[in-house]
Amino acid sequence: MFNWSKDLLRQVLGVLELEPKVGGVTTLIAAHGLDARDPETITVWEALESRRMSMRNIDIAASSWLDGSQTVLTGRTAAYRARILKDPEYLSAFTNEHWLGRYRMHCGDDQFATRWLLNHGWEGRIQTGATIYSEALCDSRHIKQTLRWARNGKISSAKRIFSKRMWKEYPWLSLLTAQTVVAMIIQIWRLSFLVYSFSDPWLLIERLFRPRWYLRHLGAQIVKDFFQHYFVTFYTTITLHALCFTPALDTKTITDLTSGESASRELIHKSHPLRLQAKHVDNARRQVLALA
Repeated sequence: MFNWSKDLLRQVLGVLELEPKVGGVTTLIAAHGLDARDPETITVWEALESRRMSMRNIDIAASSWLDGSQTVLTGRTAAYRARILKDPEYLSAFTNEHWLGRYRMHCGDDQFATRWLLNHGWEGRIQTGATIYSEALCDSRHIKQTLRWARNGKISSAKRIFSKRMWKEYPWLSLLTAQTVVAMIIQIWRLSFLVYSFSDPWLLIERLFRPRWYLRHLGAQIVKDFFQHYFVTFYTTITLHALCFTPALDTKTITDLTSGESASRELIHKSHPLRLQAKHVDNARRQVLALA
């Protein structure tokens, strides 16, 4: 179910009338009727759908401001010039679109139309004064919908990456497209390596016969990998300047470290927060002597 905001049609058509180079216009999207309902009756699926719509509005507005591009003109309601949609070449390409030359496309019509504008010299615009109020799915159908949209977006990026006009005129769209395609390649490589790992009998046996302590803490290792993928990667990126393994040593400390092994061992034991063992003293002395 869709509802249009007041004067939506007039505002959208106004863009096409004022800008001859614009071939399609999209609008903002909002969840229909959630603000007027009792918060206790709103399901988690509706909340997720509402957030996705808000993020979509932010994404297309930012992309439009950065280089004037649009990743997709929403299929819920978008306005196109009639001569584009009536073009026999467009109709033939639209009705015969395939993925990898084998799988016929039965969805993603908005992605196709947006790419057509890009590849044929047209501009796309967003009319922020017009809003489409769409019903938010209230059950797990939201997952299937999200998967379908994500799949269509990846296919569109894979096709769009060969657009010469995109690389020449739209740097931000080019970056987003390249990021999506590279991420897909990496994911396919990871999947291939996983399949290879489990296809090799020795690798599989080695994993099945890990020590008991390893299997006992397998869950923690999975959580750690997830944590490291997001937080550790981000944190270390913004703290690249923090290169010291130990606190800075003053002149007196350096003198004491170079004076003798016993004194070095005692000093390090007292001053180092990690409580280095005595077997590490020789390595520490060599590093200090090299710095001296």
